[in-house]
Amino acid sequence: MNIRTKLTFRFIFITAFIFLLASVLIYVLSAEYREEDFYTRLHNKANNTAKLLIEVDEVDVELLRRIERDNPVSLPEEKIIVYNYLATIVFSTDEENSLKVDPKLLERIRLEDEVRFTQGEFEVLGFLFKGQYDRFVVVAAASDIYGFRRLKNLIFILFIVFVISIVIVSVSGWFYAGKALKPIAKVIRRVDEISIAS
Repeated sequence: MNIRTKLTFRFIFITAFIFLLASVLIYVLSAEYREEDFYTRLHNKANNTAKLLIEVDEVDVELLRRIERDNPVSLPEEKIIVYNYLATIVFSTDEENSLKVDPKLLERIRLEDEVRFTQGEFEVLGFLFKGQYDRFVVVAAASDIYGFRRLKNLIFILFIVFVISIVIVSVSGWFYAGKALKPIAKVIRRVDEISIAS
């Protein structure tokens, strides 16, 4: 392997490492943003539902269930359950009982104010809602289908950009190594000419 090829490979390796590091960092930060954004939307939605149920006298459980069913802003597979201080369900949109909530989890939410976890395909948020006279535990869950789809798309884009960048860097590196070695090649030729002449 000649010096030009070695220099080109080193240039490719260093650039590929930097691109890979940047791509991983972009993905990790995007994944964190997706999670934070999703839980914020889930919290806002569940908080508004709890407010309507607890603070607005004109809204009863049946009316709220109808509002939730027809709400165009609902998240995919959204479930909201509200528990009173006796750990009794006062409102639920989880008609299929998809979420498994035990007394230990309710106690943990009361102690920590907010708990986040995943359960199957659901990302679940439990938080304490403080009403005027009572404290309620709200458990909300949904699937972030669109967020994960965007992350998949981001992986594809990063991969394509990485491959194209490596091709461009390979060609650039080859020409750069050639130009960088030109003066050395001239010196070697001169030395060879002097050697032959003497």
